[in-house]
Amino acid sequence: MSLKNLFRDLTPNGILEYRRAHNLCRKYELKPRAGISTRTAARAARLSGATLFRPEWLPGLAKIIDVGANVGQWAEFWQSVNRPEQILSIEPNPESFRKLLEKSAKQQGWTCVNLAAGDQPGTLSFNVPSDSTSASLLGVKAKEGWEDPDCVANPKRISVNVERVDELASDWPEISLLKVDAEGYECHVLRGAQGTLRRTSFILVELTWFERFESGATAWTIHDFLSQNDFVLWGVGDSTTYNGRSVFCDALFVNKRVLEK
Repeated sequence: MSLKNLFRDLTPNGILEYRRAHNLCRKYELKPRAGISTRTAARAARLSGATLFRPEWLPGLAKIIDVGANVGQWAEFWQSVNRPEQILSIEPNPESFRKLLEKSAKQQGWTCVNLAAGDQPGTLSFNVPSDSTSASLLGVKAKEGWEDPDCVANPKRISVNVERVDELASDWPEISLLKVDAEGYECHVLRGAQGTLRRTSFILVELTWFERFESGATAWTIHDFLSQNDFVLWGVGDSTTYNGRSVFCDALFVNKRVLEK
């Protein structure tokens, strides 16, 4: 530990922050990987959405599909505090995919495919702005919902292959968690995963409160679709805001059969 971090931890605020992190890790029975501090583990739990789950649900999340993996930051956060047997990360942007592969090579059971997920197989144009986390198969609509509108202006357009999650996960007998962050394309992803949904216990998805992309999914359309497929909205994380307006947040949906056990 550096002297800077040591002094920070010894301040009243530092001690309080540590106690909160320690209590969160204890509540969720988190088992951070070697070399990961309690404070880092607590932050990873919040950023990955792990704190939206009941603590007793987390140990059973062994098989995970990560749609819209970008450079693997979500899966990396998740694996900091949980130890799934298998993660399949799906990312269409070749530049992000190369960085994703570098991270996945360090973890056993983490595989990646350089594809977009959708409701029909084929080839589509993919918009890649300067901020790769905002890359989408859809065009930008509501620029007022972006913290930096320039980050999505004049995107580079590339062709990407698209496949349905149902095909990619056809040999998975069960899916513990399906995570979807597809920048407005979430309903397309979910329509291409309807067979998979029946074998899925939890869905962690980004909800957008208004239409940021052309014909893009919103919180309401995603909620309606998942409700029709026997999923219940369990909880939502903190909303990212811009100019005082809530823009998006993570949400956890639970298969009804999990709640009936």
